[in-house]
Amino acid sequence: MTRLTYNPQFFDAADLDAARRIILTREGDLDTAERWARETPYLSELIPTGWR
Repeated sequence: MTRLTYNPQFFDAADLDAARRIILTREGDLDTAERWARETPYLSELIPTGWR
């Protein structure tokens, strides 16, 4: 059985570009920058207005 351990330090990022690479990995033919450009506007529309 595989034992997984959560390590919050994995998400420590030196800057915004590093954070993007952590949360948006390559998906098929799309790299981090392409995913950010495509997915961020869509997801920001899902956030209730009071949160922005």
